[in-house]
Amino acid sequence: MTFCKPTIFQGTIRTLLFVAFLSLACPTNGEQWQEDALKKEGVIPEIIDSVKAYPLNITYGDGVEVKYGNLIKPTLAGSAPTKVNWDADPNKLYVLVMTDPDAPARGAKLLGEVNHWMIVNIPGSDLDLSKGDTLADYGPPGPPRGTGPHRYVFVVYEQQGKFVPSPKYSERLTVTALAKRIKFSVKEFAKEFNLGEPVAANFFLSEYTPPRNVFPRIIPASSAKNFSSTTNLSTKIAVLGACGGIGQPLSLLLKMNPRVHELAMYDIQYPQGVASDLSHVPSPCAVQGFGAGQIMEALKDAKIVVCAAGSPRKAGVTREEQFRINSKVVKELAKSCSIMNPHAIYCIVTNPINSTVPLFCEIFKRAGVLNEGKILGISNLGMMRASSYIAKEKGWKPSSVSCPVIGGHSGITIVPIISQCKPDPQLSPEQVKLVTHEIREAGAEIVAAKKGAGTVALSIAWSAHKFIDSLLRAVDGEKGIVETAYVKGSVAEVNYFSNPVELGPEGVVKNLGLPQLNDYEKSLLNDCIPALTQHIRAGEGAATDSRPNLVPNAMVL
Repeated sequence: MTFCKPTIFQGTIRTLLFVAFLSLACPTNGEQWQEDALKKEGVIPEIIDSVKAYPLNITYGDGVEVKYGNLIKPTLAGSAPTKVNWDADPNKLYVLVMTDPDAPARGAKLLGEVNHWMIVNIPGSDLDLSKGDTLADYGPPGPPRGTGPHRYVFVVYEQQGKFVPSPKYSERLTVTALAKRIKFSVKEFAKEFNLGEPVAANFFLSEYTPPRNVFPRIIPASSAKNFSSTTNLSTKIAVLGACGGIGQPLSLLLKMNPRVHELAMYDIQYPQGVASDLSHVPSPCAVQGFGAGQIMEALKDAKIVVCAAGSPRKAGVTREEQFRINSKVVKELAKSCSIMNPHAIYCIVTNPINSTVPLFCEIFKRAGVLNEGKILGISNLGMMRASSYIAKEKGWKPSSVSCPVIGGHSGITIVPIISQCKPDPQLSPEQVKLVTHEIREAGAEIVAAKKGAGTVALSIAWSAHKFIDSLLRAVDGEKGIVETAYVKGSVAEVNYFSNPVELGPEGVVKNLGLPQLNDYEKSLLNDCIPALTQHIRAGEGAATDSRPNLVPNAMVL
């Protein structure tokens, strides 16, 4: 048998075919480093088993690119990427997912993966994300202090057809819906919807960035007398809703309080800008802003958390209508708080307090972490108003008057106890009725006077700061601190009631119950109870959630 010697042409063909085979079977040099990076940081096989193609190009504002494991500061990824593209089939639809598998830390993944972003039905023809359906709003990175770099992984899947969400994914997740974002799994998601192997992937690393403006913690000698020997010089306070009409002036007052060492300002709109503005106020308190998706770090190590988030009361809007709006915000924040920092003392400012406090408590109860003495509705505004109106009536200095107000925090549930006012104003029955009416309607009158341009804010911020300052003194070990608060208990045969309480390092240490009432005040209390009971039931009922509890009851972070 005779073999023909291969020609140069035939050898070239064979070489080209072999090279083509290798190019199909193996990643190119340009792709190999990307695959190596995914494997080096454990994205493969921890988050995904493999990926079909490369690259996935992602760019944030100011030209910050995601480059397979590069380090990006959280502030540079505060908003959704401005550019996202990959090698797409123009006739297909795609899913884009962003996940953090390292919550709260890579060595302690108690929360599983956290779903930071999810868009389905993205058209391959132009990869316009706005034409897709968002199932989870973009949540920026918020790695907690001391947990090292977190991996933020982007994965793209090709859909078999139009994506139809199951009940589990039917509700669009807002930035505050942390309880519904945790325990996520990219692999399980792909398996549930038969998405197959991802067509592209990329990731970056991000770690905690400390506050910029930190002054030395120095207490002037002239102020030393205001502190007990057990003063806590490292008290951190977190304000949720810090950029709102109440949150901003309250944050300013807290910034100037020498008992506050660190102030975390959380909001979904412009928190970094407001925090930067406030940081220029010369006081020892360090300030940092936290945006959407960063509530974990805002809550971390906070001794006191103030909830001032939600929509303010507007002209023509009833308390019931206001609660329907604010209950959604409070519910999601309470879920996050019950997971991230269940042992803090919570001061609720968000109205209507008659319902938001029961809602907050019920969420904590369902999570198995409720401590009744640590969830306090700040209701001393009624007492402040009563003192002001009585002082005006008598021509006294408001600061010299103290008039208890009990019951609830709105309308008929507000019960001034003028008979126990110090000093005794000796008002006539007609004057008592007039002052009672003025106290009850003060909020509505302010809303009407502002003609829709604002709501009650400054007086609420002032009264809230007064309460928090008293709480800080109690936390520092000062004894006999008494304030009025709306708390869970069994006063006046209702589950929640506003009355004087004694504060201690862990919240309420003693409920002082009802003061002595005269006949007129007893009649006011009798009228208060049915309305207050209805408000409480509305708050407790709003905690109902058809989704299963995603968080173990015993979880403590």
